[in-house]
Amino acid sequence: MAISIAWHLFCGRRGIIPLDHCIVYDGAYRLCRGQVIYRDFFSSTGLVPMLMQVPFFNLLGFTWFSYVLHAALTTGAVVLLSYRVLRLMGGSVNASMFFGLLSASTGPITFGVPYLESYGYFFLLIAMWSILEAAAKPRGVACCSLWIASGTALVLSFLSKQNP
Repeated sequence: MAISIAWHLFCGRRGIIPLDHCIVYDGAYRLCRGQVIYRDFFSSTGLVPMLMQVPFFNLLGFTWFSYVLHAALTTGAVVLLSYRVLRLMGGSVNASMFFGLLSASTGPITFGVPYLESYGYFFLLIAMWSILEAAAKPRGVACCSLWIASGTALVLSFLSKQNP
């Protein structure tokens, strides 16, 4: 995970694609300034990544580093979740570790910043993990909570990018 985050912080500073990289940045900036989405500004997509970026801007300021750090930490979570999902599906430790690390290439690292498709994937991965964990547990409060978490993650995935 540390290698994934370090690599991401390195790659995230390579450049900017103005039409794509600014969707989450601009939305989170506006939310930090007290604007309300759909009342003060419009965004057709990316509500959840914008809301997830707001605490990073509040803690670290409106810097490119805080923007890239958010994506780097999410990529680290994707690596851990991928590993856990593969283990729950019966993968060996080595194969799960290898493909978990490989999953970092499908996360935000491909763009270097919080990106809509990456967060759709991230929340789909959370939904998959919670379904597999729920299926492995006996009936009870923990099992029910995991099923609720899977539905919540699917809704968050939809609100990250409407066509995941």
